Amino acid sequence: MTHQTQSTVLVVDDEPAITQLLSIILQGENRRVISAQDGFQAIDILAHENIDVVVTDIMMDGVSGFEILEHIKEHDDNIQVIMMTGHESNELVKRALRGNAYDYLNKPLTNHEEIVSTVERAYNTVRLTRENSKLLERVQKSNLKLNSANKRLLQLNKQLRKLAITDSLTQLHNRRYIDDWIQNYAFSNTSLEASYSVLLLDIDHFKNINDSLGHDSGDKVLRHLASVLKNINRDSDLVGRYGGEEFIVVMPGTDETEALTAAEKIRSMVEAASINVSSGTVQITVSIGVSTNLTGVTASMKTMLTPAEAFFSGRALVAQADKALYAAKDSGRNRCVHHNQLSDLTAHTG
Repeated sequence: MTHQTQSTVLVVDDEPAITQLLSIILQGENRRVISAQDGFQAIDILAHENIDVVVTDIMMDGVSGFEILEHIKEHDDNIQVIMMTGHESNELVKRALRGNAYDYLNKPLTNHEEIVSTVERAYNTVRLTRENSKLLERVQKSNLKLNSANKRLLQLNKQLRKLAITDSLTQLHNRRYIDDWIQNYAFSNTSLEASYSVLLLDIDHFKNINDSLGHDSGDKVLRHLASVLKNINRDSDLVGRYGGEEFIVVMPGTDETEALTAAEKIRSMVEAASINVSSGTVQITVSIGVSTNLTGVTASMKTMLTPAEAFFSGRALVAQADKALYAAKDSGRNRCVHHNQLSDLTAHTG
């Protein structure tokens, strides 16, 4: 089998300076770069060129980056899309990731190494997916060398699975994996002994770090927090990056008191640590929202949840932790709040 030796990247932005900059950054011996000045031109190029990765601005006149993303997912789901946005566009970033964009880049595009690395990872996903499809076709057409082909398929699927469930920056589980795990856990464990808690963490004033120290320092802060979470939590806990500067810890077999104790341990260790960045050291704090299931559950309630009930049960628990997280931030940051404490906080502030 022959492999494609050169990747093709389509860069889309209505600012010529941006497309020119990205063309210079990304152009290489094994990478061809094509530029489009608007969404209409990008869709025309997609119809006539074999594109692997698209790097597109979100907000453009005419056809937006979201419309390009929808067009690609409808016509060739193998193409990976990386969205570009400004610092103040967190909601747009979340919308892009929900639309199955591969990743996003923040403007201004100062971290050239990160740009190249993100595009290269996206291309590797495309390459592995297409190679997987070709192998499947070969297996369907012929049983020749079936064992070796199946072995390669397993290897490719393992690599693809890891790419699909891992956050590339922190190497923690990503949001998709965490959400699926919580749903499956709720579906399979409904007895009192199967309690679990969710800790949702957010780095306080993270935007200030990015703005004042740069995104490279911001990335080091994110990796530092990921390392803290991996090192101090139990082997049975599930740790992930939930999006942006948000992290999540799922703790099976913990009640409210145990979950708050664990959250406070994380909070105090993060506060006490210094992080080395290019300009020296920086210290951070985190706000943590906590929620625990089994509210009103008794040992006799052991009937299995339906898949739909499990899905909403898991989402509800994360939503409770999210409310507690916002309460922690509203009450001063650098603190832990359990969802069951919200009524007390409201009464106190009122």
